[in-house]
Amino acid sequence: MAATATRVRADLELEVARGRLAASVIALSGEAVPAAAPLVFVCVPGMTYRRSYWDLRVDGHDGYSFAEHATARGHVVVALDNLGTGDSSPPDDDDEVDLESLGRAVAEASGHILARVRAGTLAPGVAALAEARLVGVGHSLGGGVAVAAHAVGAPWDAVAALGYTTQELAGIYEPAADEDRLGFDERRAWARAHIPQKLWGRTWDELDPFFTIEREPFAALFYGPEVPGAVIAADTAAATVSPRQAALDVITPQLGARFAREVRAPVLLAYGDTDLSPDPRMEVAAYASSSDITLVLLDATAHCHNVAGSRAILWERLCRWGEALP
Repeated sequence: MAATATRVRADLELEVARGRLAASVIALSGEAVPAAAPLVFVCVPGMTYRRSYWDLRVDGHDGYSFAEHATARGHVVVALDNLGTGDSSPPDDDDEVDLESLGRAVAEASGHILARVRAGTLAPGVAALAEARLVGVGHSLGGGVAVAAHAVGAPWDAVAALGYTTQELAGIYEPAADEDRLGFDERRAWARAHIPQKLWGRTWDELDPFFTIEREPFAALFYGPEVPGAVIAADTAAATVSPRQAALDVITPQLGARFAREVRAPVLLAYGDTDLSPDPRMEVAAYASSSDITLVLLDATAHCHNVAGSRAILWERLCRWGEALP
């Protein structure tokens, strides 16, 4: 980052049809902004996570912020809290918030982001970026949200889904014997009856529409042995509630994977060797309408990539992929 660079951080609220989404903008101002068109990464967190996942700062432990890595290359990061989580508002109605609802909220917010980027009103000190390209990035549940957002019209040039699987989660999701014959509503009803008790220890009716998930039972999935305890503690302290129906949608293959088939833009998929996908190479087939698919497999990496020892490798691949988009 050039000596004249100033890193800007600003929070804003984006109005959407069912409420408002909280966002954080991280960017460079001054002479460090490149003359070439920068990327604007619109980043969506996963289940139990806030937007701080993309800009994690821990005293005594540098290098855990994707936003700092991306902005050092001259790009812009806008990190969002999903509807009803973190600092975003709960929905204005009482209806369940499913994966499509979250995707539509992110798509609508992305339209506002693009307008602000073009007008130079994204954040104080951040100039208008007329040629900037938007790239949607999501992790885990956020990957499903990003895929859904793109499928329903988010104005992105590409989408990256990190640690998000369209397949059955091994040991968690066990299909019904006649599942291939189930319609959408029947499949969702089957999942409500079978998955919550097994995964979260509560029945569907015992879960609040936005419920708290204890992370401790999932620690071995989330974090590898190389992750410092202080980083895990900081990551855990930022936990937030999760939307009941959207959480179930990303676990039930046909409820979430239907959006993957609609993505026509370039796609980047990334997985650690300890992750949710039972077979990462099979994930590519879900994106049947995309002609440009990049698959990144990370060694010695657990599900929460942004705190893994390999995080900078993934971040660099993600940035270079975005910079090389046709």
